[in-house]
Amino acid sequence: MKSPAPDIAGIDTMNTSPYSRENVRRGVTHYLLGRGMSAAAGFVTVILLVRHMEMPAYAGYTAILGFCGLAGMLAGLGLERALVRFIPEGVMHHPGPLLARFIWIACAARLAVMVLLIGALWLSWPVLAGRVAGLALAPDFPLALAFVLLSSATFQLFSAVMQALVQQKILTRVLVVQWGGRLLLILALLAGHAGITLEQALWLMALPDGIGALILAWAIHRYMASQGSGTIAAPGNATPWPPWAQVRKLARDNYGYNLLAALPQNTSMIILAAVFLTAPFVAVYGFYIHLLERFKQYLPLQFMLNLAEPVLIAGFVRDGDFGRLSHHSRLLYKCNLLLLMPGLAWIAAIAQPLTHVLTAGKYTEHAWILPLLILQLALGGHATIMQIMINAVGKSGILTISGCLALAAMALAIGVALASGQYAWLVAAPLAYELVNNLVAVGLLGKHGWHYDLQWGFHGKLLLATLGAWLGAMFASAQVASPLGQVLLAGVVALALFGLGATLLRLADPREFQTVRDMLKRKQGPAGAFAGGTDSPAGGKP
Repeated sequence: MKSPAPDIAGIDTMNTSPYSRENVRRGVTHYLLGRGMSAAAGFVTVILLVRHMEMPAYAGYTAILGFCGLAGMLAGLGLERALVRFIPEGVMHHPGPLLARFIWIACAARLAVMVLLIGALWLSWPVLAGRVAGLALAPDFPLALAFVLLSSATFQLFSAVMQALVQQKILTRVLVVQWGGRLLLILALLAGHAGITLEQALWLMALPDGIGALILAWAIHRYMASQGSGTIAAPGNATPWPPWAQVRKLARDNYGYNLLAALPQNTSMIILAAVFLTAPFVAVYGFYIHLLERFKQYLPLQFMLNLAEPVLIAGFVRDGDFGRLSHHSRLLYKCNLLLLMPGLAWIAAIAQPLTHVLTAGKYTEHAWILPLLILQLALGGHATIMQIMINAVGKSGILTISGCLALAAMALAIGVALASGQYAWLVAAPLAYELVNNLVAVGLLGKHGWHYDLQWGFHGKLLLATLGAWLGAMFASAQVASPLGQVLLAGVVALALFGLGATLLRLADPREFQTVRDMLKRKQGPAGAFAGGTDSPAGGKP
């Protein structure tokens, strides 16, 4: 039996490691608080914007945010994954100037690329304004858009750095101030005007992100300045750090994967819809996407991803135990599904009345899009844990292969939709991408000797419980006339029936939830702080 590890990742080289039990326990509390409050404020923000912006303006706002997301992905260069992978290593063995230089070089590279992209977008704006739904309201390139692009890209990267350092307290405060300030600005605008214009909506995005990015930059500088200037390296290790060849390979593979995955992303699909479909369709599609972006922050995998990922990687760097890594990753995804699938059953039954309630009757058509987006979210969550595991074992080239094959499948689906003239079904094409991407990644990982169990039996039982909850919610909603009553009654019935089905089919073991809780609360099991108890499979690569 192994002796208990001194911290969650088994790191004993630094007494003040950010991955220690106490620090990460505090980090969990701050992280959950910040995520919860910011997601709640973000949800209210989405509802207020869709209710108080004219339909063409909201369609333009949706399309512009799509361009912002695409630009952020292009400027990312795969650096966020590289930072998450190498910052824990730098903290453990190379604190001080080496780590600081690595972080600031990555940040400078991303900002430089974003400036180039802003210039390209400015040059192409006249063409885009005449072709994309909703952009006719902004015939000239909006200055606010340049600020949105710079501030959001910077804030996102600095947030990744803070999360990799497990410095959640300051990040929590910034998230709350960011989304709370945005909400207060919206309320101030509504107090003095009848509605919100497209330009005002863009500034509402840019200003809080810019202020938040400045605060995070200062916090990162202060943290780096507080670290010692020495190098804590393993005996005999004279290799320069960071290992730029490994950093470039990891960033390149993940960047290639992100480029291949750009088409099925919500941001790209919004742009595609804005080119081929009308402003009302784009507006409601964008509303659903923005709504789910806020909702998914409450799902366990997305809620705790940026906190759990560096800890999972740090544990694997220490002991190379792939069985443990895959076990904990799969548990996070399982918790995700057990919350997401009853939601899918509920929303599939009452998507139209729910949309009516949230938008005050403004949007009622195309409600069938919402269940498709939830199903895509479920499959995308599994792709996320696959990416974490693939990066951890150093086989990031798998991502490129799986992405290429998945992109081919999606291109075929898009071709069928365009050839048939059923443009609205373009929004279903990402499902083909996610399905092929997951299956290929699992297969290739197994061929390299890292075997991952897809647990088909669990997924079959899960679908059966979801189907029962959906049928019950459909029946319940038909018994009530008012939209709000339909939403509430169907929700209660779907939750009750799914819970009953989950219990009868034994979808969850309480020990699994305890394992996730222990993993994030830093309680040590018999095999160390990062163990999964008796359920955790032993061993690494076969």
